Amino acid sequence: MKNSQTHRFSTIGTTPIHLTYSPAEGKRQNKTIIYLHGGGFVYGTADDLPDEYQSQIVAAGYDFITLEYPLAPEATLDVILQKATEGVTWFHQHYQDELALESNDYLLFGRSAGAYLALQLAHRLEQKPQALLLFYGYHTLQEATFQVPSRHYLTLPKISPQVVKGMLSPDPIVNGIKEKRFSIYIYYRQTGDWTKEILRAGDKAADYSLSNHDLKNLPPAFLAASTGDPDVPYRLSKKMADLIPNSVLETVDSAEHDFDRTTVGGIGTEIYSRMLDWLSKT
Repeated sequence: MKNSQTHRFSTIGTTPIHLTYSPAEGKRQNKTIIYLHGGGFVYGTADDLPDEYQSQIVAAGYDFITLEYPLAPEATLDVILQKATEGVTWFHQHYQDELALESNDYLLFGRSAGAYLALQLAHRLEQKPQALLLFYGYHTLQEATFQVPSRHYLTLPKISPQVVKGMLSPDPIVNGIKEKRFSIYIYYRQTGDWTKEILRAGDKAADYSLSNHDLKNLPPAFLAASTGDPDVPYRLSKKMADLIPNSVLETVDSAEHDFDRTTVGGIGTEIYSRMLDWLSKT
């Protein structure tokens, strides 16, 4: 995006962690959307949101930030959450002096694992976001299909532990392109060990899962998910929409997990327009 700025907000080991800020191009709403990418915590990059969607967001008057965060298994989920928290904290501390913004009102936007992180941050942070934008996300690591070998991923060529071992980095990383890291995630889902691999030894999935009570105390949410999602069950989005106050769920008739990646010029752009329309009324 033009006029974007990149700032280092933290480090992990010797690896810097950055956020990138893109200013609003339309009539400024004085609200900043902070985006967290997906990838099962194992792969993905902060800049993975297609330019078409970013352009829609800034044209609607929202300032836009993308956050890097450490990836698993080189970093465990507790560290990932800590660093994502530091990114939001940096925004609150520097929205005036570094970004020249008048307000630190913000919204959290995440896709897949990024939606999970957005939910966790909204639950944990003292200064809550004004709203949540949750695309094909999940609020719990206790979901039964996360604990067993995935039927979907078992249809893909089997990944060996030796291949995965060769892909891991000796140092923490914050960017993992899908072409180089997706096999790690496939392996974890094929073995049913995904949650074990991303959690710190001794931690439990329940410690990183939101209860019905937690969901009822979150800010309003815009959710979108595919009915035939083979990766994250649609019913999780349906449950969140039922329990999070003042929320709406856009249901997409698709067998794709990240439907907006494959249909940027079609239903994807339409869903983002609906999201921005919802925000204007929230």
